[in-house]
Amino acid sequence: MISRVGTASPYWLLVAGLFALGVGMGAAMTPATAAITEGLPAAQQSVGSALNDLSREVGGAMGIAVIGSIVTAVYRANLHLAGVPAGLAGQARGSFALAIHAGGPVRATASSAFVDGIHTGLLYAAGAALLAAITVAILLPRGRRTRPGARRDQPERDQPELAPATR
Repeated sequence: MISRVGTASPYWLLVAGLFALGVGMGAAMTPATAAITEGLPAAQQSVGSALNDLSREVGGAMGIAVIGSIVTAVYRANLHLAGVPAGLAGQARGSFALAIHAGGPVRATASSAFVDGIHTGLLYAAGAALLAAITVAILLPRGRRTRPGARRDQPERDQPELAPATR
């Protein structure tokens, strides 16, 4: 949805896309973290949670770097500034912020090139998310949601049972 937003799109379209993205991430992260930690013995759950957080942070940073590089490459490739002085064209290629402040045809061309870059970057991100979902669906064993022999209504075997509270 966000990849279809353009320079003339209404603001509500961007908000709707960001809302759907936020709800989806919120609905996925907590169950995923719970599944990771519940799949480990109690003594290893804190380490599993820490590794999950680390992988999420590293993945986010790498995703930003890769998608940002794609956006920049497409922006520069689609920024055609015929008839613009070389110095101004170089500044516009180096910075979208400078290009939109230049005004006139530089601003219009830069805005269009930037939207093209965002569209391409978001489509690559969507493709990566789809590939990850397919990989998980293939590699995740069916029916194995908890450790073998463990049930949620029974205490862990390696933990002593607590005595009932006395009044």
